[in-house]
Amino acid sequence: MDYFEVNMDCMRQRRNELYKKLVNFMNQNMNSKTLEVVSEPSKYDEHYMIVKKDDLLTRLNSCYSPKNEAMKWVEQFSFTNINIIIAMFGFGTGSIPREVIRQKNKTDMLFIYEPSIEIFTHVLYNFDISDIINDNSVVLTIEGVNEFEFRNLLKLYTNITNIYSQIRCTHPYYQDLFPESAINFWKEIKDNYIHARMNINTEQYFGERFITNALFNTRYLKDSNRLLDLKDIIDTEVPAIIVAAGPSLKNNIEELRRAKGKAYIFVVDRILDYVLEAGIEPDFIVTVDPIKPIEYFTTRTDVTTPLLCEMSSNWEVLNQHKGKKIFFSCNPYFQMMYLSQKKNPPILNTGASVATTAFASCVKLGFNKIVLVGQDLAYDGEMTHAGGIAEKSSKQKEVYVEGLDGKKVRSRLDWYEFLIWFQDMIILHPEIQVIDTKIKGAKIQGAIQMTLKDVVNKFGTKNVNINNELNNIKGTFSKEDMEGIRKFFSDTYDELRNLKKKAEEAILLCEEQIRIYKNNYCDNHLTEKNYKKISKINQYISEQPAYHLLETFITAETAQEISEMYQFSDDRINDIISTYEKSKKIFQAIIDGTEFLRPEFDKMMPYI
Repeated sequence: MDYFEVNMDCMRQRRNELYKKLVNFMNQNMNSKTLEVVSEPSKYDEHYMIVKKDDLLTRLNSCYSPKNEAMKWVEQFSFTNINIIIAMFGFGTGSIPREVIRQKNKTDMLFIYEPSIEIFTHVLYNFDISDIINDNSVVLTIEGVNEFEFRNLLKLYTNITNIYSQIRCTHPYYQDLFPESAINFWKEIKDNYIHARMNINTEQYFGERFITNALFNTRYLKDSNRLLDLKDIIDTEVPAIIVAAGPSLKNNIEELRRAKGKAYIFVVDRILDYVLEAGIEPDFIVTVDPIKPIEYFTTRTDVTTPLLCEMSSNWEVLNQHKGKKIFFSCNPYFQMMYLSQKKNPPILNTGASVATTAFASCVKLGFNKIVLVGQDLAYDGEMTHAGGIAEKSSKQKEVYVEGLDGKKVRSRLDWYEFLIWFQDMIILHPEIQVIDTKIKGAKIQGAIQMTLKDVVNKFGTKNVNINNELNNIKGTFSKEDMEGIRKFFSDTYDELRNLKKKAEEAILLCEEQIRIYKNNYCDNHLTEKNYKKISKINQYISEQPAYHLLETFITAETAQEISEMYQFSDDRINDIISTYEKSKKIFQAIIDGTEFLRPEFDKMMPYI
């Protein structure tokens, strides 16, 4: 077998989706070339590569020893931390990525963004890269083939434990050869950091509130439904209209009134009163925020429109609302609760806003057409929301994005994050027709521009009345299920006592470890014995359902310690002492969390 056969066979077995996309791309674009690539034997070891672009020749590797060059190049980076995210622009011949793989830790992830299909194709034919293709710690993306996976998987793997342990680098000469692609690469890196930072800030800020909301909201479980319970009563051929709170909503109120009964209308909580005052009764309200000011929901006390919500949505909103609660998502602890009664738990990738949550809900329900109304994602003068609201936010940085007319429009960093999310979802779901009805504001790439009037005229051909169907749908849990749920919560109450005891034992062991290492500055049989005891405690704690309820509390209390847990220096003993110091604070957060939770359970149990 030649290099190409070996590489492609390996890719077919280990990266089948990339293999299929690559074969499809190569079959359709064999004659489309923007540069020339050749390989020449180096003086001492493997071949090097020369690229000709715009009549300029660029040698990507040493003509003497590409292996030795790769070793020296990689020396500029330190791999002392654990779970490092390495983002690299350019694959080259594979010699540099191979050296990165050799020097990094097993738990580190290497994300490679190759901007040139011509270079990568040449490499497939002329170099054996099966070892890299076969490596599960490598994410391989090629522009024009599967570059979306670079963004998607980078987001998936970046979290509080490694956000500060990242290496970003470019293969020699790649930025000069592919400047536009390099700009996109660095933009993806920046956007990923913003996304991860926002997620971490959310957990830090809302840690306790996530828990108190979810426990309070358990009182609605008896009469509640899951989002997936609606799938059998929704006609997905009828459009779903998502009404957000952007200033452009005022231009669509009359057409929205006409759409009632011809489409399913999902209204975000912020704009509910505005829509109700216009005489429009939505089919669903959507809420997600754990601390949603009640005045941003409704001041009415008679709202019975079905509410799509998360278990951790603001308890005050759910308390104000008088109708059916439909849960679209919950944290791992409540997922275990559903599973304890043999029910599939509600799980949803909600994005970062109530509008993205409404969109994700419509995708989950299987709608073929999703219509966006009031999804401006940009200022209208100084206006931020419909109803003449000019909300001032000192926390949000202003940015400029592409508008519908191709010119830049003023937006905010959080809106930009939502914009990216919508565009990603459109890429992920090409089967769904996404229609944007605004006439100005931020351009959502991939969405079809169409007025709401035209949408109603073209697609509003059926009459729907969800209320009739919802009145007949059974709740998720039976009376017997609720008895089982009560037992699940009672068991959690007992687990909290045990978690506290185990965390106290772990703190004493950590303190002993710190004393030994400070005095002896080395390992001994006692440190090994204590390490095994702490590991056993960690395993016990992580296996308890109650721990998954405590997680957001622990993250909020010890975010700094968790983010630094896998960062190390060249001084091994000091690193060990520092790790045990951080561990003490995390175990103390577990103790504090159990003491916080038990009175919350006392308040909750009478309502189950």
